[in-house]
Amino acid sequence: MEEGFLESFGRLSLQQPQPRPPAPPPPRGTPPRRHSFRKRLYLLRGLPGSGKTTLARQLQHDFPRARIFSTDDFFFREDGAYEFNPDFLEEAHEWNQKREETFTESQEKKYTE
Repeated sequence: MEEGFLESFGRLSLQQPQPRPPAPPPPRGTPPRRHSFRKRLYLLRGLPGSGKTTLARQLQHDFPRARIFSTDDFFFREDGAYEFNPDFLEEAHEWNQKREETFTESQEKKYTE
């Protein structure tokens, strides 16, 4: 799994982080590794209150170009109040998947034109 993702996840711990030994230098001729979320999709699943949104926000902080597509957004009313209705959960997941697909397609066009 990507090291930056794991580092972001580790910062959410209530325990003190352990110092990491310095990484060895890359072999000669190896291009430097760029930390980005380009061409990666991370799906966060878990029980309510398990920290999915907190982790997503931490990742977005660490990787500012990252985007969050949360099914919870479906349940926010125009006045900003959150009103969850389990009867609409399947529709909410489909709506969120479509949002992600639309965004991904727009990014592919942006980089191929």
